[in-house]
This record gives sequence, structure tokens and C-alpha cells, in this order.
Amino acid sequence: MVGSSVFDLLTSEGIFPPGDIYMADRSDEARERFVSHGGEAGNAFRIDVNSKNYMQTVEKLSAGDILLGLADGIDSCALLEVCCKRGIHYLSTADGSFEDAGGETCDTEEMHLAQALQIGKRYPHAATSILQFGCNPGLVSVMVKKALRDIVAEDDGEVVTENRAELDGLLRRNDFPGLAGALSLRTIIETDLDTTATNIKEENNALYSTWNVRDFEMEMNRPATFMVGTEGPERSVAAAFETAGLCSPCAAFRPGRMVLNRPAKEACLKAVSNNKHFEGYILPHEELFSIYRYLTVKGRDGRPVYSPSVLFLYRPCELALRSLFHEKNEKFVLITNDRVLSGDETVGVLLTGDNFRPRYVYTRMAADSSRSETPTVFQVSASLLGAIKYVIAHRREGVLLPEDVEDSELLASVGRHLPIFSGTI
Repeated sequence: MVGSSVFDLLTSEGIFPPGDIYMADRSDEARERFVSHGGEAGNAFRIDVNSKNYMQTVEKLSAGDILLGLADGIDSCALLEVCCKRGIHYLSTADGSFEDAGGETCDTEEMHLAQALQIGKRYPHAATSILQFGCNPGLVSVMVKKALRDIVAEDDGEVVTENRAELDGLLRRNDFPGLAGALSLRTIIETDLDTTATNIKEENNALYSTWNVRDFEMEMNRPATFMVGTEGPERSVAAAFETAGLCSPCAAFRPGRMVLNRPAKEACLKAVSNNKHFEGYILPHEELFSIYRYLTVKGRDGRPVYSPSVLFLYRPCELALRSLFHEKNEKFVLITNDRVLSGDETVGVLLTGDNFRPRYVYTRMAADSSRSETPTVFQVSASLLGAIKYVIAHRREGVLLPEDVEDSELLASVGRHLPIFSGTI
């Protein structure tokens, strides 16, 4: 669905004519949808990409062209390296691994991040590629940078007021890690609240999602994971865990990474999203690791001297949430826009610390029957459109993560389609 939505945005804005857009997918349904949205039938190909045939995805592309990797079961780093070698711009919305080559592991986010960084070092002047850029991961990382800018510009507390000139200097140098440390930013809480209501009659053997049903199942059944900053869990998250009755973290697989001894669907914390209080489930996600890495300040010995804690709290729509606890799900059902009655999706980031008022930056998209996609899908495609425009404007910046893009430029592009709000709570 994201592919169709992006196609509509690209053609409606005249960025590419339909004849310049190719589509490769494993299903005939996707091909039919591509043609029905104005794509040329001769530009649609059926292929189930795997570790043996993935080179076919670049056969029709030349240096300067753009490859969008949106499918499941694709090794994003393998495609990235091919594109770097050939001068092709590569954009992906999330990480992935080839299904026929072992699938996913519990360390997949850190593993892919490390691989991508190594590829970036090998091709420092390659055609610009941006990884993990949808709404989340992707846009939320840009929201974090906006939140830091807004704190410096607008916070009227004593610390920011007295040190505004120094903090402005850090912004001018694009030193966001130094700024986060100077502000004593303690915790970044990403929130995603989906209030979609549908006319679907629930079946006890089906799993439902407004997004990607398979990824939804995998993420909610993986151990709850979060990143712990240098101030430690005793100040940033442990009190909340105790209040929620959660067990203490049982393992630290990497410095800063903590894993609870229960799946995400059984680990939730109280959260706030656009003044709505809800219980969010603690999900492992790519942006936890990339945001943590980006804002970490290291000493001469290479050890972190400052880093924030980073959590992702997700509340799926009620139908999707209930279906997670069915005794056995034998089929997956994607909630499409024609089955949506009402609701919205709000995605944002909340920054907290001792030296500034809590700052919340978010985007909200309401259900709209005139669209062909759900709010969830449109938020991803509009964010990806912004990344595509950024690549077109910045052709030789090598491999970028969401935190590396210039935030004001990206937000100006995305803001044409998604409203971005900022304020204190």
C-alpha cells in the first residue's frame, strides 16, 4: 500500500512521470494496483526477491536513478552496497533480511545499523542514500532535532534563558549531541497512538493491523526493548516500570540496550499523546538505536560520557490489540481504508529533562474516506516523499540515517502533506 501511495504523490507533484517509474512485487494484486493508479503495465514486474536473485531489482536502473526498498524479507544492506557501487540512490523504510538466508535475529536493528555504517565508510562520496526513512523509523528522528531547536528558541526556564547564546552556538554548529548533553536531556519517548475503528467483524483466528500484519506480530512478540542513557534507569524509567508492575530488565546485550523478560505485548507504560493518556507497549525498533547512537557523546576512551534514554511506546488500534491475544491466528488481515469508520494516528516524540519544560513534537492524521490509504500508510508515504526530495536536492552525500538529514529542509517538504505540531506538556 505504501508503494501505491508514494506513486500517487510522486506523479501528482510531477516529480517523475509515470513512464519513469517501475514496480517489482511478488503479488499480481500489487501489479494491478500499480496499473490502476496510472503506472504503465510494461513497467510492472513480478518477482519474489531473495538472496539469489536480488540483483534483478537494479537491472533497469542506471547511475542517478532511485531505488525504493519497501518490501518484507529484503536485505537492505545488500541492496545498499549494490547501489553505492552503481551510483544508484537507495531509500528504505525499515531494516530487513532475506527470508531464505536465515531471516531475522533478536539483534537485527543493531546488526543492520553497524553494517550500514560500515558501507557508508567504504563509499563516503556515493550517491545519496537514506535508510530507515518512513514515519517511524524516519520522521520521528527529525522530530527529535526539531524538539531540541524549539527548546532553545522557546523555553523560558532559567537554564535555557541564561544559556541561550551558548545553546544557539551549538545549533549553528549542528552539534545536536552536544546540545542534548548541555540541556541534560534525559529521556526521549516516542509515542504512536492508533485509534482506528473499523467495520470488520473480528474472527478468533485472525490477526489484524493497519500497518504490516507480519511485522506487527513479530514486533509485539519480541522482548520489550529500550535504550538506557548515562543517567541510568534509576532516574529515567525504573520508577515507571515499578509503577506498572514490570519485572526488572533481565539482560543487557549491548552497552545501553536493555531487554525485559517479557514480550512487548505484555509490557506497557502510561504515556501521553496529544493530551490523550494511554498505555503504550514497549517495542524494539530501528530508531531507538540510531537516535541513541546519534546523540551519544563519547570521551577519549571511546566510552559514552553522555547519552539519553530512548523508548518507543505503541498503542495499536483496539481490533489489532485484541487479536494479538487470540489463542491461534491462522490468517493475517490488513485493515484497509475502505474498512475504516473513524479514528486517527498520532506519532510524536516527548523530550524530558531537568533543565527545560517537556517538549512534545508530533504529527496527527485523521481517517479520511476520500483517500485510498489509511492514516498509518499515508504518514509513511508522505515522510518517504520528503526523503526522495532530499535525495534529489543532495546527490552526493553518501549513506545517511534519518538523524543525518537537515531537519528544517526535510520538515518543510513533509509539512505540505503532514502537519507538524510542537509545544510543551
